Amino acid sequence: MTGGSKTSPRLPAAGAGPVRMSLRLAFLLLAAGIAFAAQAGQTLDGVKARGYLRCGVSEGIAGFSEKDATGRWIGFDADFCRAVAAAALGDAEKVRFVPLKASARFPALQARAIDLLARNTSWTMPREVLLRARFPAVFYHDGQAFMVAAGSPARKLADLAGAKICVEKGTTHEQNLRDRLDAGSLRAEAVVVDSAAGAAEALFSGKCAAYTSDASQLAAARLGAPGGPQGWVILPERISKEPLAPAVLGGDGGVRPDPRQHRADGQADARSGPAPAHRRRRWLRPCARRARRLGGARHRRGRQLRRDVRTKPRPGQSAENRTRPEPPVDRGRPDGRPAAALAPHREK
Repeated sequence: MTGGSKTSPRLPAAGAGPVRMSLRLAFLLLAAGIAFAAQAGQTLDGVKARGYLRCGVSEGIAGFSEKDATGRWIGFDADFCRAVAAAALGDAEKVRFVPLKASARFPALQARAIDLLARNTSWTMPREVLLRARFPAVFYHDGQAFMVAAGSPARKLADLAGAKICVEKGTTHEQNLRDRLDAGSLRAEAVVVDSAAGAAEALFSGKCAAYTSDASQLAAARLGAPGGPQGWVILPERISKEPLAPAVLGGDGGVRPDPRQHRADGQADARSGPAPAHRRRRWLRPCARRARRLGGARHRRGRQLRRDVRTKPRPGQSAENRTRPEPPVDRGRPDGRPAAALAPHREK
C-alpha cells in the first residue's frame, strides 16, 4: 500500500475471488461489533490476544465448508472465515476451523468455544431472543425442500403421506417439519438423525423415503450419493424461507430483536399475497405454536420479553402510569363517523 507504512491484509492466492467478495460481508460483521460494542469487544479482544480466529463450520457441505484432498477447508463459509481473519488480524490464514453438528453449533457459540459461526445457519428471532445470537448480514436466501429417489412415485409433497422423512436434529427444518405434521397438512413420520451426513445416509440406504433440509444442502448431499446425483430428485415445493447468515454471540443486556428481521418477515408476507379464509384458519394453529415457543410461560426469555413489552414507557408516557390498562380506542367506521356515535342507532 502506497502513501503509508500500513500493509494490506494477506489473502490466499487460491480462491482469491470468493474471499474478496466475502470481505465486504466481513466488514459488516465488524460493523456489528461496533453496534454491540460491549459484547463484540470482548470477542474481538480475545481473537487479537489469541492470535487466530476460531470459526465454527459444518462437518462437510459442498460449496459451503468442506475439506479438499489436501485437507484444506474450502467453500463460501470457509472463505468468509478467512476474510474475517484478514480484517481482524491482517492475515487470512490465522483461522482455525471447528467442524460442528447443527445441534452443537449454538452451545459452542454460547460457551465461547468459537468466535464466529459460519455454518449455513438460519437467522430467526427465537435464536436472537433465546440464544443471544447476533446475525450481521444474510449470506444466502434458501428454502426447506425434500429429496427423494428418482425412482420414487413421489413428485410432490402430498405424495409423501405415510412415508418416513429424515431430518437433522437441532435445525429449523426439524421444527418446520413437526409443525406440518402437527397441523395435519402432511401425514408422515419424522425420523430425527443426529447429523446431516447421517440423515443423507439414511435416505441413500432406504431407511427413509425422503430427506428434508435446505435445498442447497440437499443439492450438496446429492453430489455424494451412491451411483451419482442423477439417482435423486429434489421436489419443487418449499415449506419455508431460510435466510442463511453468520452469527456472533450477543450480550445479556435484555431482549433486543433486530428490526431488520421483522422487515424481512413483512416483505415475505407481502410477496405471498392474501390467502383464502380457510387457509388463514389452518395457518393459525402453527402460528400459535411458534408464538408459544417464543414467549411461552416456560421460557425465561419469553417472560422477560413480555415484561419489557408491558412496562416499557412510550414517548410522553410517565413511568408511574405505564402499567395502567389502555383505554379502548375508537377506530371509527369506514365512512369516517365515530363508532360510538352509531351505538344509539343500533339500540333502536
